Amino acid sequence: MGLGKASLAQIRQRPSRILLTGIAIAIATFFAAGTMLFTDTLRDEFIRSTVSVSEETDAVVDAVEEPWVLTDEQIQRVAAMPGVDQVAPSGSGVSIAIGRNNYVLRTSPVEGPLAMHTVEEGSAPGTDEVLLSRSLAEELDFAIGDQFEVVLYTEADQKTVTATLSGLVRDSPQGSYSVMTSEDTFADWSETDGFYQLLVAGSQDEGDLVSAIQDDLGTSVLVNSGQQVRDEDMRSAARQADSIFLVLSIFVVIAMLAAAIIVASTYRILLARSRQRTAMLRCIGAHPGQIVRALLVEAVISGGLAGLSGALAAVGAGTAGLAIADLFVTATMPPLTVSVPSLLLCVLAAVLLSVVAAVFPAIKGARIPPVAAMSSAPLADSESRVGRLRTTLGVLLLLGALGLLALGLMMGTNEGQLFVLAVMASGVLLFGAVLAAGPLLVRIMTRLVERPAGAAGGIAGRLAARNTGRAPRRSATTASVFALGVTLVSAVLVGLSSMQAGADEQLRASMPADAMVSDFSNQEEVDGLLDQQLVDDLAAAPGVSAVTPLWETPLDVDYGTDVVEEWVSSVDVPAIPNLTRNIASGDFSEWGQGSVALYQRVADDHGLSVGDTVTVGAEGRTVELTVQAIYRQGGTLGFVSIHPDDLRTLMPDLDPFRLLIAADEAIELDALQQALEATVPIDPNLSLFYPAEEREAFEEIIGNLRLVALGLVGITVIVAMVGVATTLSLSVVERGQEYGLLRALGLRGGRLRSMLTWEGALLGVYATVIGITLGSAYAAMVASALSDVPMMAIPWGQLGAVLVAMIAMALLAALIPARKAARSSPMQALADD
Repeated sequence: MGLGKASLAQIRQRPSRILLTGIAIAIATFFAAGTMLFTDTLRDEFIRSTVSVSEETDAVVDAVEEPWVLTDEQIQRVAAMPGVDQVAPSGSGVSIAIGRNNYVLRTSPVEGPLAMHTVEEGSAPGTDEVLLSRSLAEELDFAIGDQFEVVLYTEADQKTVTATLSGLVRDSPQGSYSVMTSEDTFADWSETDGFYQLLVAGSQDEGDLVSAIQDDLGTSVLVNSGQQVRDEDMRSAARQADSIFLVLSIFVVIAMLAAAIIVASTYRILLARSRQRTAMLRCIGAHPGQIVRALLVEAVISGGLAGLSGALAAVGAGTAGLAIADLFVTATMPPLTVSVPSLLLCVLAAVLLSVVAAVFPAIKGARIPPVAAMSSAPLADSESRVGRLRTTLGVLLLLGALGLLALGLMMGTNEGQLFVLAVMASGVLLFGAVLAAGPLLVRIMTRLVERPAGAAGGIAGRLAARNTGRAPRRSATTASVFALGVTLVSAVLVGLSSMQAGADEQLRASMPADAMVSDFSNQEEVDGLLDQQLVDDLAAAPGVSAVTPLWETPLDVDYGTDVVEEWVSSVDVPAIPNLTRNIASGDFSEWGQGSVALYQRVADDHGLSVGDTVTVGAEGRTVELTVQAIYRQGGTLGFVSIHPDDLRTLMPDLDPFRLLIAADEAIELDALQQALEATVPIDPNLSLFYPAEEREAFEEIIGNLRLVALGLVGITVIVAMVGVATTLSLSVVERGQEYGLLRALGLRGGRLRSMLTWEGALLGVYATVIGITLGSAYAAMVASALSDVPMMAIPWGQLGAVLVAMIAMALLAALIPARKAARSSPMQALADD
């Protein structure tokens, strides 16, 4: 109890101890609490937006027998039942087309207790009127009162009607890309005999209402309570939020681990500095256990205050963030969901983290004999010797990492998940080996850079290298956290760049032209829409350099071992350069009549190679073809591709399925779109597509993923910066007499500041080189296994920016300690502590 009071008195006397040990924990807790607030808010918003029936819905009636609809007679019987206040039929699933875009027609109540959509502008739909979400109306450039044609796809045929936009509803997962109309209009347009679902609101007990409806309508329907439907929707939404939380939790754990390493190092340095106080307590009768408990009390207080400040900061940042977003976003932002138990759990985790980080340094510090602690012998933390245990652990981890890597390489990338698990486990073990051998690596690094640092920074650079090597354990611990952050950053950049490169290859293989016109009509019943007249019109359109037809049809393919009906493509491959990429063997230089190209998997399955023969047949005709090329990515070419002349021999009347359009290099995408929109007739069976838009959309997704991932990893980097600043700050205090002697010998404050800056730079270079090497190598291997087209894309420019940025952050972390060291007077620094 007495030592506990002494610890509290020391905290009041030197509150900086709490700041040094708590700031890293506070940042990690801020991240953890922010993650919980984000996922709780996201879960509640998911639930609000994905629930399919309103809170006032008491029963949901679904047709479960043919013809899978509720008749008018059944609906009227339910409406006439005692205790039923309102019924609303619900229908969906009818495909429609507006212009070149396809949507879903549905009917759902927008008024009364059963309404899930509220008309924000305009009015509820009447006859031949529709509602659109605000975003869809903006996309189509429609205003309330506008009339437009809608193509309806019914079971019998398709028909065109004229619709009027009566109002706008709020965007939601159920209605953002749906066209909503009234019950009567839905029944008229869809030509159905009823609705698949009926929503019921009543005044009697929900269970009794469900039983009464089920008993009255019999087994042709299934009746669930509204609460059952909402609960199932909520469970589905919660699973989505939980999956996001699981991903975020990985980054939280990494940040917490980084904070624990920093805090443990800080405690070790602080306990080494307070050796005289510890020795005095031992001299007056304090046992090691009492000293440990007193130090753990300090850890509890530090962790509690840091955790509380981090949690409160997360609440404040979340509230402010939503308020700011509400000013710039048109959609209504959800309220922040604050779960007190979750925040208390974060605070408790911060306390446990602080205690765990302090246990081993406290035990080691309490065991120092009074005489040894009161002496001026070198601190244990500054020992440059690498112990046997650390060396053995490092060797074992290195061997384990190499073994798992060899195992993964032997399995090959075709093993997919097993390869990824082996490589990732190898990366974790290798990083552990680097951490265990850190002091040795730091000592080697300082010896290598001492001369270059001296040449570049003079006496300040040389002294910085020597000072870093004098306390290799402390330097290695601090740098390891920084290296962890750099490893994650590099892995994110290389992984996403490789993913983007692989996806770009896939997109170019599946969408090889600047624009494509596809015919989705049933060509067996109607003439194809891609006739020669359209081909000529497109070829004459401004900005078009070439139009290449593509055919697709099922044909009998005799591989020599068996005959298989395959979907076969036919196109003039050399005319589309993107189709000649990713060739596994052979080429298309001799592509012509009598040629065939195979997808690599098909060739492997049938044991075929370039030069072998394949027979393709249809309608009693056959052609014998020679394999000219084997390609890695199917895409446009599919499993089997033959020359158009051979296809005309087999099926002379087959119309093209798609037109591949090549544009002039000088034309802009907007101008090309304008020219093609004016040339291609508007038909629901004709699709006009621009691959460049798809590639831009994917690049935007990758860019957003990169920003999100770097933001999450950035927390670990910030914790690492705190570690560098803390270590150098304690170094300034610890080496005060040394700095005073240097000042007394004539070293100016600027040189001393430069020396501390160089120390930060050396730690940054050491950590960044290790992090970039490990992160890039392992991310490239994992990315190559996760892509159908293995691509190892190293973003050298981005990694170079990481190198510069991380060194700059290390210099920034060293700025305050360096200024503090430079301002100390020689006489004061030489005085006894």
